[in-house]
Amino acid sequence: MNYKTINETRFYYGKQPLAYMLERKQDNEIPLCQQSSEGRAFGAMDYAKLATIFTKNHHFYEICGDKRRFIFDIEFTTNTDPTLQFECIKQWVVAFVSTFTTVNQIIVTDGSGIGENGTFEGLNKYSYHIILHTEHYLDGESSYKAFKLHLLNAL
Repeated sequence: MNYKTINETRFYYGKQPLAYMLERKQDNEIPLCQQSSEGRAFGAMDYAKLATIFTKNHHFYEICGDKRRFIFDIEFTTNTDPTLQFECIKQWVVAFVSTFTTVNQIIVTDGSGIGENGTFEGLNKYSYHIILHTEHYLDGESSYKAFKLHLLNAL
């Protein structure tokens, strides 16, 4: 199987790389996909290792299985007041913390670019990804929608 190495982790590509990676993934590792100009590659990292490299955009996407982590994407146009951006993100974090009895870690990453589709298509934007690491998981689309509604009511 072909692979490339990112932060000492093998990301497989070629014939059936997803199945190959899933067979080798440890229980404590997060299955990831990396999209690049060469195509998609699949690897797995534990949460601690992933948390050390989040400041650089590696174009990773978590592969959602039966147990889904809480990940939210909040976007603003670049002309939005930074104080307003901070307050909005702070409200989301407070809503997360008030929802769970145990929150191990909250990671907020940021990036900027030009929107490719949807509301921000063609606009310069900031994108913040909020990743909640807790003992709870979502078990599918319906539980995600219910949790999203709960958070919107908590705001």
